[in-house]
Amino acid sequence: MATRRQILKGTLLGGLVVVSGVSIWQWNLEESQTVVEQDKYPYQYLTEDDRLVLFALMPAFLGKALDNLDSKEFRINLLQQLDQAIDFISQSSYDELRQLLDLLANQLGRAYVAGVWSSWSRAKPNELADFLNDWRTSFITLLRSGYLGLHQLIFGAFYAQAKSWPAIDYPGPPKMKLEDSFYQQFDLQP
Repeated sequence: MATRRQILKGTLLGGLVVVSGVSIWQWNLEESQTVVEQDKYPYQYLTEDDRLVLFALMPAFLGKALDNLDSKEFRINLLQQLDQAIDFISQSSYDELRQLLDLLANQLGRAYVAGVWSSWSRAKPNELADFLNDWRTSFITLLRSGYLGLHQLIFGAFYAQAKSWPAIDYPGPPKMKLEDSFYQQFDLQP
């Protein structure tokens, strides 16, 4: 039985044959790339390439929930939250996430496996939505697992942001009869 690594390598090698002669090596200095590059947060887990992928995918995953919140600063905060959340996953889950992000950050992986031929920052919203829908409904378990992993990470970081609570009609954590100082230590408003 083939391992995930063997399947991914075979997929990428097959992609080389399919896209030979097609130039997909694009250097992109679009605004989103500049925003990600200028973020000075000391990331422990997410590389710059990972952050570019996730920065581009956030609006496709979150859709209308981002309508009033979508700003560069909010997405950067989500990236920082994601990096912190990775600290709480198992080593095997982290290893799988690392492989997934490496595949998506790779230009051939992005083109062949995700079907996004332009750079992440140049991808059109419908391309991203199609890619995510294809993975979500794929008959290939590995792609569905990749979709679910990204979905859980991005939505978990989104729900953890107090600024996102009004968009989902969440009133915040239950209020108990505690002093305001208790809530303030967690940056939560009583």
